[in-house]
Amino acid sequence: MIALSVIALLAFGKAPELSPGAMLRVGNETIDVEVGHAAPTLFDINGDGKLDLIVGQFGDGRVRQYLNEGTNEKPVYKDFSYILAGGKYATVPYGCCIGFTPQFVDLDGDGRPDLISGSYIPGDIYWFRNNGKGFDAGIVLPEKGTPEIERTSTAAYAVDWDHDGRIDFLVGNKLGEIRFLRNIGTPKKPKFGKRVPVMAGGKPIRVNMLSHPVAVDWDGDGQIDLLVGTGDGKVMFYRGLGRSANGVPRLAAGTPLKAGGKEINVRNRAKIWVGDWNGDGLPDLLVGNYDVAAENPNASFAERFKPSEHGNVRVYLRKR
Repeated sequence: MIALSVIALLAFGKAPELSPGAMLRVGNETIDVEVGHAAPTLFDINGDGKLDLIVGQFGDGRVRQYLNEGTNEKPVYKDFSYILAGGKYATVPYGCCIGFTPQFVDLDGDGRPDLISGSYIPGDIYWFRNNGKGFDAGIVLPEKGTPEIERTSTAAYAVDWDHDGRIDFLVGNKLGEIRFLRNIGTPKKPKFGKRVPVMAGGKPIRVNMLSHPVAVDWDGDGQIDLLVGTGDGKVMFYRGLGRSANGVPRLAAGTPLKAGGKEINVRNRAKIWVGDWNGDGLPDLLVGNYDVAAENPNASFAERFKPSEHGNVRVYLRKR
């Protein structure tokens, strides 16, 4: 939750201003995950009180941890290691256009944050339970009734979307839709039904493929908003307009987020996270991507057009 003193600094009902994006680095090297599809989040994974950088990647469907050797106000990251689960690398099915998309949330109400991620085909959500000493091997969360075409390349975000005290999921997919997966179980024993479309401006949300949702009070007006990373590298903002009779947020039509006066565009497959990156009490925006660039033009003809795949992470700081 954002403190009231911080909320008072924000312009209610308006998308907050962001500074131009800056690439995150380890030393002098830009963070670049294996085969791209960087999916960032912030979490204190080693319990030292400092937020570490966690980044999902396409390569082998794994997830990296970059420990923060600086402070919460001035993060400094050391080289990465892969997160383990059940004594092995934590992995999910990957392919085509998505890898590991991490989030930490207490899914079973035991007071310990678990690790969750979406996946490629058939688009299951994986749950790596926190056993107090580490993470268990991933298991698939049971759900029923959603066709595979609406599940492929699932990017999941855990949130109590309908305000009933149970963790639900918002899920993006290859089609660019956002769907609501209601928890029909209990706070300690989650169970899920069919994915249903999330509406904004009276229409189902559909962006330029490979959608990645994050639910947060982005504009500081006390209402839950929705941010969505898109397949063409943009970030869409859907303002919350209160809740409907069944508790589900009502959303305005989407508008592209801007930073430094220009629309955010990280080229391809924006994966997003909202968190206080620099410890100033304001929520910032992290955006990972998938980027393909040509090799050295002076190389041989065969090598010249060999793609070079990258996955970087940018931070867009909130302006006061």
